[in-house]
Amino acid sequence: MTGADAKQAVWNAVQEAATWAADQPLTDDLPAQVTTRIQASFDALADDGVIRRGSVRVDPARNRPADLTAGKLCLDFEIQVAPEMSV
Repeated sequence: MTGADAKQAVWNAVQEAATWAADQPLTDDLPAQVTTRIQASFDALADDGVIRRGSVRVDPARNRPADLTAGKLCLDFEIQVAPEMSV
């Protein structure tokens, strides 16, 4: 798998969580639910060797209650792409 494929897989994981969240009621727990879903996808991608590891977190300083109420959620990601294998 190439770096571009890994990037697309990460993007898909985030997009799936965002699509899921759009249909959920806005609660105080929703950001944690979104990060849990994304982290589970990152863990699966790591298990499959697509990425080496990935983590996601909510930065409270960048997610004020007014922003969350307006439907804005800012997440911090850290992704380590698995090295490409040559055959």
